[in-house]
Amino acid sequence: MIFLRLLFRKNYPHLNLTNHQLPITNYQLPITNHQSPITNHQSPITNYQLPITNHQGV
Repeated sequence: MIFLRLLFRKNYPHLNLTNHQLPITNYQLPITNHQSPITNHQSPITNYQLPITNHQGV
């Protein structure tokens, strides 16, 4: 922090760098635990058996 202040004073002497202490309030956002409905989609796997014809060339 001190290094940054010296850096800013060196580069920007026209800025009045006072130590502003902003009121930091501890915001606690309401964290809602969203559980998306996970549906277990099982795609119907049909066991396709293609008719394999045994072509024997003459």
